[in-house]
Order: sequence, then C-alpha cells, then structure tokens
Amino acid sequence: MLLSELFEKYEPVIYHALRAEYAIKALEDNCLYATTHHGNYKGISFTRDFRFAIRWHDVIFTINRSKLTNNTKLVPRAWKHLPDDNKKREREEFAIIRKNVDDYIDARGYLGNGDDKLENLDRYLTGIHCYRTLKDVTGLEPITNHPKFRGFIY
Repeated sequence: MLLSELFEKYEPVIYHALRAEYAIKALEDNCLYATTHHGNYKGISFTRDFRFAIRWHDVIFTINRSKLTNNTKLVPRAWKHLPDDNKKREREEFAIIRKNVDDYIDARGYLGNGDDKLENLDRYLTGIHCYRTLKDVTGLEPITNHPKFRGFIY
C-alpha cells in the first residue's frame, strides 16, 4: 500500500446524491453541474452526513473535501425553513460556482444545458454507491464499471 493511499482513507469527505441518469451524465462529462441557488450564488450542494445523502437520490458520490477546497469555495449552509434539528442533520456544504445569478437552471442542466459546473470530477471523486433497488436496472454500466464504484447499499 502506498503512503498516499493510507492518507486518502483518512481524508475528510462530503457526499453528493443524484438520480442515476444524472450520475451517468456527470461521469461521462467528468463534471457536476451547478443546479442549486443560495441567495446570489449558484453552486452544488453536498452533505457531510452519508445517512442524509441517501435520502436524496439513488446514486451517492463521495468527494474528497480537502481536494475540492483547494479549487472551490465551500461554505456551510443551513436552510432557514427547516426545523432546527433538520438543519443540524443536513450538514450542508455549498460549493460556490458562480456569483450574481440572473438565470435559473433546474435539474435539466444535467442534460448539458448548463455552463456552470465543477469540472474534473475524477480529481475529487473517491467513491460511488448505488441503492440496491438499482441492482437489476440495465444501462448502469458507466456507474457499476467505474473504478471508484464501491457497491450497492440498503
């Protein structure tokens, strides 16, 4: 085992969950598209809690937080409309991709309409997990054959 592999196991990570078709698109394009808005900022939402991430969608990307913060500003966020206990559980980290947002891109941005993105996803990606319900779904080979695929959960 290389020393870098040993240290990588202890790096702080954050999680981003997507629907399977968007995860495939993200892997093919080697980027995550910015589809979240917080005030005047457009970016990507992550969570520090894997248990919270699994509630979002059926594919979870594990991202190396240290590497991401070298090139992207991450800020902790708490949704004001959530009860206090949910704010604490969410543990959101928001990657700012662009400031002063005039336009709005919804999840269709994952289909290639968005210019605002976090490029070089493979630089930050350390693992991929899928819900067990996807196990028999055809067309997931870009995910399940990916070298960072870690398996099916729950």
